[in-house]
Amino acid sequence: VRCSKGMHRERPSAANLSGRTWKTSRQQNSSHEGGSSAMRKDSIDILGEDHRQVSFTRRVLELLSFDRRKIFGQPVPDGDGCGRQFVNGKYAELVARNRQKRSFAMRTLVVSIDADNQSIQQRKRELDEQLKAANMDIRESAEPVVVWVPKRNIETWLLHLTGKEVDESQNYKQQVREGKILKAASERFVDELRVWRKTPAVVSSLPSLIDAYSELERIL
Repeated sequence: VRCSKGMHRERPSAANLSGRTWKTSRQQNSSHEGGSSAMRKDSIDILGEDHRQVSFTRRVLELLSFDRRKIFGQPVPDGDGCGRQFVNGKYAELVARNRQKRSFAMRTLVVSIDADNQSIQQRKRELDEQLKAANMDIRESAEPVVVWVPKRNIETWLLHLTGKEVDESQNYKQQVREGKILKAASERFVDELRVWRKTPAVVSSLPSLIDAYSELERIL
């Protein structure tokens, strides 16, 4: 696959990137519960495979009261099949920047990478390997780096969140038209997240969505 951009990555220095105690957004914004009217202060980088993932993530974060002026989507690559390569290639660089800047500013990274035919944990381990290859520590349990793994892909989430019956093993990439689906799906995502945070047992959803709600606990 030939990808036109986003494939180059400088190896970040591992110096001073280990042994940190992360102050999470939950501690810094302790008055917020699952998104309130008060604006959150974090600056957020979004790393996704394509425009659809980045746009959906941005909408969710704005609904959770993150300041849209402080949400920065990384440019996505052109070419089919380039997304996963792009996310893997950019991940260590952004984690390193997040760790360096976190010492003097509230900084968050949200990553979205499709599971495709792999498991959620396999995709997360794949990202861990990118950090190891850059001589960096893997993501810590309280570190403000969120990793979403839509299974099978982001289109599965969009269809499910707008009331369609889906199977996480099936590929729905060609069945989604933009229209108003991103708005409706992001609103449903946040509504379900808020219910899940209060009473997890009552939420019956896709396993990859439940995992995404759990990941957001790192920054809420």
